[in-house]
Parts: sequence; C-alpha cells; structure tokens
Amino acid sequence: MGESEFKARRFNRYLLLDHLVDGGMATIYRARELSENMVADKIVAIKVIKEVHSQNSDFKDMFLDEIKVAFGLVHPNISQTYHYGDCDNQLFAVLEYVDGKNLKEFGDLLKKKETSFPVEMAVYMTSQICQGLDYAHKFTDKLSGLAFNIIHRDISPHNIMMDYDGIVKVIDFGIAKAQSNTEETQAGTIKGKISYLAPEYLQENTVLDHRYDQFAVGLVLWELLMGKQLFTGKNDMMILRQIYECKIPKPTKLNPKIPAELEKILLKSLSKKREKRYKDLDQFNRALTKFLYTNYPDFNSNDLQSFLQKMFAKEISKNQKKLRKFGEIDAAPFVEDLKEELAARKNKGINEQTMSSMDTADSVSKKREFVERYQKLSNQNALNDAIRDSVKQMVFGSTSITDDLDKTISAFIMRQRQQKTATSKKQPQKDGPKKIKPKQEPKPEIDEDLKEMINGTKTDIKHEQEDEEGPKRQKQKKLIIYAVILVVVILSIIYVKFMA
Repeated sequence: MGESEFKARRFNRYLLLDHLVDGGMATIYRARELSENMVADKIVAIKVIKEVHSQNSDFKDMFLDEIKVAFGLVHPNISQTYHYGDCDNQLFAVLEYVDGKNLKEFGDLLKKKETSFPVEMAVYMTSQICQGLDYAHKFTDKLSGLAFNIIHRDISPHNIMMDYDGIVKVIDFGIAKAQSNTEETQAGTIKGKISYLAPEYLQENTVLDHRYDQFAVGLVLWELLMGKQLFTGKNDMMILRQIYECKIPKPTKLNPKIPAELEKILLKSLSKKREKRYKDLDQFNRALTKFLYTNYPDFNSNDLQSFLQKMFAKEISKNQKKLRKFGEIDAAPFVEDLKEELAARKNKGINEQTMSSMDTADSVSKKREFVERYQKLSNQNALNDAIRDSVKQMVFGSTSITDDLDKTISAFIMRQRQQKTATSKKQPQKDGPKKIKPKQEPKPEIDEDLKEMINGTKTDIKHEQEDEEGPKRQKQKKLIIYAVILVVVILSIIYVKFMA
C-alpha cells in the first residue's frame, strides 16, 4: 500500500491518517482521536491486529493479559499504552506516537551519510534504555502490590524508538510476546530476533530473567558504537553458533575511538555467564552514567537533539509537512459518522464498554488473580518454549532412526559430541568400592549406530542435561523407538525367508 493510495478512514474513535508499518501480524497507523464534540490534536499510533489472529481465542487471551501489563507502565523511556479494544473483529492497541525513528532506521541513515553516533551519545542513549527497562523489570501493581517480573525478551534496535528531540523510548512491551503458536509466526519471530538472543536461551531448563534483557541492551550498545551487529553470518546456523560460543572480540581493536573503560563496561554486559553481568540494569546504567560524565563532563541531552536535527533536517522537514497536511483533513464527516454509530447503539440498548473501562472496574482480588496468572505465564511462556524448540531444531536438526547417517545434524554439533566422547574416555575412573546394582531384566541389544542416533534425539547444547519434555514423554519416545526396531527386525526376517 503506497502512501499516495492511503485514504483517511475512521476506526472506532480514531481517524486513521496513514500507515507506518505493515507486518505479518499487525499494521501500525498514525491517527487522531475523535469525540462527539471535537477532534483532538494529539497524534497517536494504533496497532491493529489482523483478523486471522484476532479471532484466535488463545491469541486473544494472551493479547489481553500482556496488554494489561503494558497498560500499567508509565515511564519517560517507555512508549505508553493509552487504550485497547476490539473493533470490526480486530484487536487493537492505542500507543504513544513517537515522532522519530527506531535505532535501526537511524543507524542505516547514518551509514548512508558515512558517519555514526558519537561515543558519548551512544552511551547516553543506552543509559536511557537501561532506565526504562529497569523500571519495567521492577514494576509492581499498585492495587495488588504484586510484582509482575516483566522481561521484555525482544530488545533490539527495531524496538527502541527515538524522537527528533533525542528522547529514547522502549516499545512493544507485552505485544511482542502476544503471538500465536503457529509455525509461520514462530519462523518469522526467530528470523527477526535471532541476532539478539542471549547464550542462556539455547540452554535447556534455564529460566530466563532480567539479565537476558541486559545482554540484548549490550548488543544494542555494541551496534551503536561499531555501526554493525555483533552476531552475523550467512545463515541462521552460523549466527546461533556464534551466540553459543559467545566469543566477544575487544571493541578497542575494532574501533580505536572507544575508551578502555567503556570497553570494560560493554564486555561485562555481554558476559556469556549471566552471573558475571551486572546485578541489574540500574547498575549497568550507573556504570554508563559515571563513564559519560567523567569523560564528557560538558555533555548535555540537548547535544543529541542538535545532532539529530542537523543530520536529519530533510527527514524532519518532510515529516512536518506531512503532519500539517493531516491537519487539513476535514474531520467533521468522521465525527458525524461516530455520532450516528453511538446513537444507534444507544437506541438498541447497547452500552459501549471498552476493554479499558472493564479493566478499571476490576476489583483488587481480580487484579491479584491477573498478576498471578501473568507471573505463571512469564515462567511458563508458551511462545517462549515454542521459539526455543524451533531454535533447537534449527541447531540440531531432526533425527530419523531409519537412517544410518543423520545428515540434518550440523557438523558443529557432531564435533561437540565427538569432543565430549573423547574427553569422557580420557578421564580415569575413580578408585573405590563398586556399588552393587540391583538385577535388571536384560534389554534387547541395539546396534551402536542406532544407539548414537537415538542419543542424537536428545537435543541439548551441553549434552548433559535431561530432556525437558519430562519422564513420561521420554518413556513414550523409548517405546516408539523399540516398536520401530521390532518392526524393522520382523521385516528383515520376512525378507530373508522370502529370498531363501
């Protein structure tokens, strides 16, 4: 849909002006709020979920739970959620409009101009990101007193907005996690986030915490300083291998302008073991702020504003002209249309009730119930597990017990297994009395190659942890494997007899 083709139209209480982003899950529009008596001058962003997702009951439940979390977040460095609801069989959320671009777009434009953000400005922007996320991580519901334990899980330059005045905003809280568990969505999500995964994401039985977001913030800072992503490759497998190994080169060797003190701060946030990272994003922010004003004592946030307005003067002028053109649109017909719709509803005895008003009517007990449900969702997030499973499948491939050689497993994983086997053979056995094991029924012998393929189905990067599917699932898998083996043996016997 081109810009010249878009025509202003009413959607619920809003006048859609143009579309900003067209995605597989939703479309984001710029809009003005309408009322029965006037048109508000405030510009907002509306994220409209496509009907195919909006009508999915599981998706809708996730969307409502997650959006309620975002609805309560009020911080200068977080894009606020004003309203949400359902219109024309489509879920929507009304968000704060940020008159600027995301950091990915800013970075691409600066590359074309053959320049980048100065070190002090990159540090300042990262400091603002830390403040917004630290607030979210520690957010407590005022009515119930319960902590939400929020983890963004989708921090990247695409989800960091900055307006032309230099104000940094973290976006897509909650909505980023509210996606249906379809194969298509999973594949798209992985492709979009894969370069910003933390190493612990590839480990089984690891419960993610706020330090996951810290690693992603470190990756954003790296990108601002270096002008490129840290984890890149020709394909997803190469990127996943880099994340798993997490061998971070020294930034000072790639960019001599980076002070050694800043390098130390950055590498700490990108530690492979999360225990070696900062305790929380407040500590990360304090380290950045101390470095900033120690090395750049005269820095002021207005410096960033001046830089942006100088570097992007043409883009700012073009955007201002477009906004003024929106102001010339006659909103009176849309207001009349809204009045007629509200009157028709009133005559039919239908009282308009938005989801946000339903939310404000919730009692403290219902709030408490919601918070507890959200905490459970955070710990056992279905989408999180689905994406992680998909990533593991990409890393390990899928084995087949009917093949002698599993060509879908990467050479990298095969080498890891061979190294583990060689190491285990070299380790001397510890002296001591042998433990008497209880007698067990003899198990049918299985070919060694077959055993290796069966073991290969345990897709775990460390190859030492148990399959997270649980004992019951493991038993079922073993029964299936033995059944297939039995069938193969029977068919072999029949074949031999037939040939004889």
